[in-house]
Amino acid sequence: MKYLWITSIPPFQPLLDFDIKGINIDLHNDFGCININANNSSIEFSFLRTVGNEFYKEQNAVIIFNDIIECNIELLKQNRQLGDITTLTNFAKGALSEDHKYYDAKDISYFFLDFFEGELIEILCKEGIIFFW
Repeated sequence: MKYLWITSIPPFQPLLDFDIKGINIDLHNDFGCININANNSSIEFSFLRTVGNEFYKEQNAVIIFNDIIECNIELLKQNRQLGDITTLTNFAKGALSEDHKYYDAKDISYFFLDFFEGELIEILCKEGIIFFW
């Protein structure tokens, strides 16, 4: 299993397409989100590598956000559920605005994920990790 600790990456560095120890991971074109698990302190997005419309269990990716301070989920279509989203179109670490209450907190990261199906998820957390196997 390989991982990328994304908490310390610079703001606005795209995370859709990256390398983990020499292996290219393209979460938009090569993977589909198959599950989202959340509790009070973490949220986990599970992905499987896709070819066409088929899922292959040989390669998986999981994005985990731990010690969540705030999570905003905007479902743009009525009667949609988190389990209905599959295609990640934008994923990056952002910078907090000056008027945001967490601006001076050095140990808090802001991430945003956009899905093709029209959902936006914003997360303030203390740790973000991508696992790949």
